[in-house]
Amino acid sequence: MNSKTDSTAVNSKFKIDNDKSYFDSIAIILFIGLLFTDFIPDFDVVGYTIPVHYLYLSILNLVMGVFIYFNPGLLNTGFFNKIKKSFFIKVYFLFLALCGLSLFFSPNLSLSIVSICYLLISLLTIIHLSILLNNRLYLIYKLVFVVVLCTFFETSIALINFLELLKINANDAYKISLNTGNINIFAVSLNLKIPFVLLGIFTFSGYKKWISIIAFSSSCLILFLNNNKAAFLSLGLIVLLFLAYKAVKTKAYKKIGLVVLLLVVAMGVAYLVTSVDKETSVPTSLVDKASDNTEFSMLNSLDKEESASSRIKFWRNAIELSKQNLFTGVGLGNYQVEISPYDNKLLNNGSVTIHPHNDFIEILVETGIVNGLIYFTLFITLLVINVKKLKSKDTEIQTIALLNLLMLLVYGIDSLLNFPLYQPTVQIGFCIIMIFTLLNQSVAVEESNLLVSKKYFIPSVLLSLALLYFTFEIFKTYKLELEIKNDYALEKHLISADYIAKNLPKYPNINNETYPFLQKLGVYHYYEGNFEESKKVFAESKKINPYSGVEDWYLSKIHAKTNIDSAQYYIKKSFESRPRDLNSYLDLLHISNIKKDTLEIINTNTVFSSYRDEPMNYIHTSNALYNSGYDIKKLNQFIAEGLLKFPQDSLLLERKEMFQKILDVKNGVVTSSKAKVQSVKNDENTAADKRLNNVVNMNIYLQEAANYGAKGQFDLALKNYLLVLEKYPDNLAIHQNIGLCKFEQKKFKEAIPYLEKSLGDPKLNDGKSEYYLGICYLNTQNKAKGCSFLNTAKNKKYPNAAQIIEQYCK
Repeated sequence: MNSKTDSTAVNSKFKIDNDKSYFDSIAIILFIGLLFTDFIPDFDVVGYTIPVHYLYLSILNLVMGVFIYFNPGLLNTGFFNKIKKSFFIKVYFLFLALCGLSLFFSPNLSLSIVSICYLLISLLTIIHLSILLNNRLYLIYKLVFVVVLCTFFETSIALINFLELLKINANDAYKISLNTGNINIFAVSLNLKIPFVLLGIFTFSGYKKWISIIAFSSSCLILFLNNNKAAFLSLGLIVLLFLAYKAVKTKAYKKIGLVVLLLVVAMGVAYLVTSVDKETSVPTSLVDKASDNTEFSMLNSLDKEESASSRIKFWRNAIELSKQNLFTGVGLGNYQVEISPYDNKLLNNGSVTIHPHNDFIEILVETGIVNGLIYFTLFITLLVINVKKLKSKDTEIQTIALLNLLMLLVYGIDSLLNFPLYQPTVQIGFCIIMIFTLLNQSVAVEESNLLVSKKYFIPSVLLSLALLYFTFEIFKTYKLELEIKNDYALEKHLISADYIAKNLPKYPNINNETYPFLQKLGVYHYYEGNFEESKKVFAESKKINPYSGVEDWYLSKIHAKTNIDSAQYYIKKSFESRPRDLNSYLDLLHISNIKKDTLEIINTNTVFSSYRDEPMNYIHTSNALYNSGYDIKKLNQFIAEGLLKFPQDSLLLERKEMFQKILDVKNGVVTSSKAKVQSVKNDENTAADKRLNNVVNMNIYLQEAANYGAKGQFDLALKNYLLVLEKYPDNLAIHQNIGLCKFEQKKFKEAIPYLEKSLGDPKLNDGKSEYYLGICYLNTQNKAKGCSFLNTAKNKKYPNAAQIIEQYCK
C-alpha cells in the first residue's frame, strides 16, 4: 500500500477500535435485517414470496456492501486469512464456479441466470455478514437472543392467524406457513431456529428465559399442528442431540426435564386442538369424493408429490435425465424443463415438478456428477469441522459448533427430501452455518489484522448492484405472471396480447408452471383471433420448452377450422407430449371421430389407458367409436373388456345394456313382420344415436366439472354441472353433485333443494345426501330437520353421521 492508503487504513482501524459498540450495534441490526426476511409478505403483488424475499436480500446486501466500503477498517488480513485456511470455503467456491460453468451448457440461459443470481445472493450474504461479525463472536448470546425474539414474534403471529382462520376454514388453518410459501418451508425455517431457542432456555435467566420457553413451546406446537413428518424427524433429532450434549457437559437435568415437558405438552395441546376441532366443528368439506355417483375423483392425480413413493419416482426420473449429460449437466436451473419428458409420463393433466425434492440430485442433474459430489463434500466438510470444534477447550467455540451442527442436521435432512437451495428463508440458515463456521476460529488462526484497501471490495459492491437489477427484473416477471393468472381466472381476458408483448420477461422466460411467457402471448393472440401471429409465437415458444404440448393443443384448435388433418396432427403431438393429459386425450378422440379414424381412436385409448386405466376411458372411447361407425358387435366386445376390469361400474353396465339392445335389434330379435323389424331397428338406432351423441357432451362436461372440483374451483365445476342438468334434468346424481358443490361453498340454503331432489334416486341410497342435508339444516339453524336427516344417514351407516348426532342432536 502507498502512504496515502496506509494513512487511510490506520485512521479506519483507529475508528473501528474506538467505535466498537457502534460497529457491534450495526452488525446486530444487519443480522436482524437478515432474519426479518421471514416477515416480508408478497404484498399481493406477485403471489409468490421467493422473488420478493430475494429482492429484499439484494437490497440488504447492497446496504451491507456500501457500509463496508465506507468503513474499510472492517477489512483486514485476519479475515482473509480465515478464508484462505478454510477448506470448506474453497469447496463452496469450487461448487459455485462449476455452477457458473454449467451456464455454457445451458439450453435455457435465462433460467440459469435466475438460479446463479439466487446462489450469488447467498454468497454475498455470507461474505458481507462475515466481515461485519469478524472478531465479534463475543456477541453470540446477543445474536442468540435476536433469533429467540424473532422466533417468538414469528410463532405468535402464526398462531394468532391459525386461531382466526380456524373459525372460518379448518382445512386452511392447519396449513401454517406465515410468509414462507408453504408449510414445509415454514417448518424448516422454524427448526433452523430451534437450536438457538434451546440454547436460550439453558443460558438465559429472567424474562429472556421465559421468552425462550414460549418460543420453543409455540414452535413445537406449530410443527405438530402442521403434521409434517420431515419436520418431526428434524425436531426429534436436534432436541435429542442437544439434550444429550447438555446432559454430558453440564448435567443440567432440571432444564433437560423442562424441555422434555414442554415438548410433551406441545404435542398434547396439538392433539387436543385437532381432536376438539374434529369433534366440535360442523364439517364443511366433502369427505367422500370417490363415490360411484360423484365425478370429482376421476381427475385426482395418481401420484402426489408429498408422498415418499412419488419422491422415489422423481429421483429415478432425475437420475435417468442425468445420464444424458453426466459430466456437464443439463444447465443450472434447467431441471424443471428438461425433466418434462420423464415426468409427463408420471403426472396427470399438466402437473409439473420444478424440483426433484432432493438438492443433491438436482445439482447432479443440472451441473454434472463432479459438482454433485463437490456439493455433497461441502456438507461432510462442515460436519467434520464442527464435530472437531466440539472438542475445543473454549466454551464459546463449543457452543457455536453445537449450533452449527444442529442447523446443519436440519438443513441436510431438508436437502435430502426437499429443495432448500433456492428458498430464501431457509438459505438464511445455510448462510448462518457458513458464517459461524468460518468465524469460529481459534485466536491462533488470526495471524494478522493489517487492513486491506477498500478498492478490493469494489467488485462486491458492483455485484450487489447487478444482483439488485436482476432480482428486480425477476420481481417484475412474477408480477406479470400474477396479472395473467388473475386475468385467466376472470375469464374476461382484459389483458391484451400487445400488453404482454411489451412486457415480455427475460428473467425468467417461463412461469412457475414451466410454460414460456411467449406461449401466453400466443394464447392471447389466439383469443384475439390473430391466428397467424399466434402460430409464429408458438413456434418460438416451443424452442424454450418443447415438451409442454400446449402450443400444439392450440394449433390443433386453429387448424380445426380449416384443415382437419392438420388438426389431428397437432393434437396427436400434444397427446404424445403429455400422454396422461385428459384434455388432449378427449380432443384427440373427438377429432379422430370427425375423421372416422377408428384405428387412431383405439390406439389413443390404448396409450392413455396404459397410464390411467379408468372405467370412463371405455365410455369416452365407445362414444367416439360408435359415432365413427364402428362395428356394433366389436363395440359390445370392447365394453365387455372394460367390465372385466371394472365389473361394478354402473356406467359401463348401462352402456353394455344399451349396445346389447342395439345389437339385438340388428340381429332381428323382434318377432314380428319383416317391416316391423326394420322399423324397430331404425327407431332403436335413431334413439341410440341421439342418446350417444348427447352422452359425449355430457361426459366432457362431467370431466371438466371433476377437474375443477378436484382443484377446489367449485364455481367452475357448478357451471359444467348446470349445463349437464339442462339436458338431463332428471339425472338426480347431477343434482347431488350440484348440492355438494354449493355445500363446499358454504351456500347451505342453496344446496338444500338440490340435495333433497337427489333423495328420489334409489341408486343414491348410501346416506350421503341425507348426511349433507343434515349439516346444511344445522348450519341454517333448523335443528329438527338437520337431526332427522342425520339419523337417516346414521341408519344407512354413513361415516361420521353418528359423531355429528352425538355433538349436535342431544
